[in-house]
Amino acid sequence: MNIFKNDREEVLITPRGIPDSDLEDEDICVLDLQGQIIDSCRKPSTELPLHLAIYRAREDIQAIVHVHSKYASAFAVARQEIPLPVTWFPRNIGTGRDYCFT
Repeated sequence: MNIFKNDREEVLITPRGIPDSDLEDEDICVLDLQGQIIDSCRKPSTELPLHLAIYRAREDIQAIVHVHSKYASAFAVARQEIPLPVTWFPRNIGTGRDYCFT
């Protein structure tokens, strides 16, 4: 997941190789729109170039929530299409519950 702070032209993105459940505040990578690290002791997500391209192409975009849920990953590994009713699982942050919207 990442967030673009356009007033400071900074991008905050999760690092690669750390499960979300293990993330600490200091693990978050802070970069500029060219992908240069401003503050971090970790390597940013490998999906950073994709997210930066979206921010550059769409000024109205302020955040990207890009996840690989266990459900979507299971369908992908099985090379199966995801049925329409389960195409989006927003997480209710802090509760550990998934919600499915059609």
